[in-house]
Amino acid sequence: MAGRREERDAARLALHAEMQVAAVYIVENERPRPVSVRVHTEFAEVGGVKGTSFAYAERQDTKPRVIFLYSEVPKPKNKAIISVKPGEAYRIDNVLPPENVTVTAEVTAISPAKTEGLPVPGDNLDAYVLVLSLDDGRVLVDGNSAYRVDA
Repeated sequence: MAGRREERDAARLALHAEMQVAAVYIVENERPRPVSVRVHTEFAEVGGVKGTSFAYAERQDTKPRVIFLYSEVPKPKNKAIISVKPGEAYRIDNVLPPENVTVTAEVTAISPAKTEGLPVPGDNLDAYVLVLSLDDGRVLVDGNSAYRVDA
């Protein structure tokens, strides 16, 4: 008989299998690699006073997160980039402690204009030779061009 922890882990794996999207994980000094992630771009109310119905300065703000399988990316790195599709990519700001089978990262969306040139799922990732660290940013280099990623 499985315990509650094993049931929770099995449920998380099943959820991930159902809701995952293909992505490319881009980190400094490594080749970009394919991963499966879940992207959460939920809205949350901020600025209000909890427990009241007063809307003093409430507004809704996005708090995007990307969830990785621990088996694919056990320790996501801050400032790494997750490229999901043309025009959609995220930069990791903070990595939360792992939850057995998953790891959650708080991320910032990269503006669509700045994602041009990033590899996306389905691209030949072997064509990208290196991700270099520079003074105030990073450069992703492929056979023909370089893509600057602002810090």
